[in-house]
Amino acid sequence: MTASDVLPEGWRWVRFGDVVRQVKDRVDPETAGIERYVAGEHMDTDDLRICRWGTVGNGYLGPAFHIRFRPGHVLYGSRRTYLRKVAVADFEGICANTTFVVERATEDLLPEFLPLVMTSDEFHAHSIGQSKGSVNPYINFKDLSWYEFALPPAPDQRTIVELFHKARECSEVHRVTRSAAVAVRESLLAELRDSSALFVPLGEIAKVFSGESWASANESTVPIDGALPVIGISALKTDGTVDNPAPTFVAGLAEKRGISLTTPLMLLVIRTNGNAARIGNVYRLSELAAGHALSAFIFGCEFENADQRDLAFEYMRSARFQVWASSLVAGSTGLKNLPIRELRSGEVPLATSASLRVLSKLKAARDLEEKVSAASSNAKATMAAIRKHVMAGRHV
Repeated sequence: MTASDVLPEGWRWVRFGDVVRQVKDRVDPETAGIERYVAGEHMDTDDLRICRWGTVGNGYLGPAFHIRFRPGHVLYGSRRTYLRKVAVADFEGICANTTFVVERATEDLLPEFLPLVMTSDEFHAHSIGQSKGSVNPYINFKDLSWYEFALPPAPDQRTIVELFHKARECSEVHRVTRSAAVAVRESLLAELRDSSALFVPLGEIAKVFSGESWASANESTVPIDGALPVIGISALKTDGTVDNPAPTFVAGLAEKRGISLTTPLMLLVIRTNGNAARIGNVYRLSELAAGHALSAFIFGCEFENADQRDLAFEYMRSARFQVWASSLVAGSTGLKNLPIRELRSGEVPLATSASLRVLSKLKAARDLEEKVSAASSNAKATMAAIRKHVMAGRHV
């Protein structure tokens, strides 16, 4: 807060410790009649819900678990606060003393508004900045108590909470819908695999080739005469597409014999990057990504027509194909690779009238998944904007 900060009428700057108190309701979990306990691993980053818990009496709990929480209390993980673990309890339970249990200490702070304060970027930044220790950093409640934020009057708090909850409900609907679309897509792929559809080795229907290597001295971030643009791993998007990449330009590649440049009929497959979890991921190119060379970290797979490319794309992104590809990763403890001969041998569905009917359904499911993902991102952006405006002392 600075002297120049001007708040809307009725708003005021407050310290966290002046409007929030720490609950220290110590009980014996074995004799208090409480069934559930919540540990740090039961709380998820940036998720106010508690969807998992343990059962008191089912295994060793440890002496630190003696703080009772009740429905409506806010739980905050005070260890490794960069994990941003804040949750609102909807049942009675026990937690360790390293999980702060907090509630409002004054009537002008609505209970529903408190979680918005504690999930703001500003609150997390304060908590991380005041944490002590390096291996397992922690924060004391007294160092949270002097965090300052703008507190609106109760009617404004209700309006803000309602807007936030509507955005969160939209995000949750989108999450459930996207999960359903993913399940439908995987079911269709399993149906394709288990049906009479023809499967053939990838190498029989596509030209599979390795990317290029070069000396770092030949690289440039701007176009130079005789240099080819090269697509690297950084251009590959999480949604499985490559669209208008910002490439590296490499001199000398154009003179290499047999070099293959990208076309819209290609799929790209990650060959190696030191992280086996990404090896085998598949990407589709747009018209804007044509005419590039590929880095040595990527395989190219060029098909004869768009239908076969799209059918292979859908299948190669399936959980079944990805598990198969991961099982073939070879190499030392450091850098690992997917051998090109193994990729060529991987079976994919052949484009026939029957498999193309399934492809149309797969595209519809993926289209729904992508639209819902975009809507979910918008809902999350709305929630973030609400927090940002409120913490800055502005109406939403």
